[in-house]
Amino acid sequence: MNEATGSFEANEIDLLVKLLAYNLYERFKRECCEPVHRGYTIARFRLEFFHCAGTLVKHSRRITLKLAKNFAHHHTWNPMTSQVLLSRMSDPNIYMEKLMSILMG
Repeated sequence: MNEATGSFEANEIDLLVKLLAYNLYERFKRECCEPVHRGYTIARFRLEFFHCAGTLVKHSRRITLKLAKNFAHHHTWNPMTSQVLLSRMSDPNIYMEKLMSILMG
């Protein structure tokens, strides 16, 4: 979505947020996905993994996503989510630092 404005700073922040999202997605693919899924574009990944029936259940102050039993990629999704929980993003992200400096200063 293009949210161009007349403000250079607002456009820069918009670009940096999109760049951050793209870089996080690429890192997620590299660290958490099987090799066969690493070549997926964002659109294909969304189509394959996020277009499925599911229900959010809130119980005991915990929210759980219950996927449909016939979800085609269930066997792939579970290891990816486990890997996400185990992975740590330890190095600082220069784009986030730049974004924060713009927002704060």
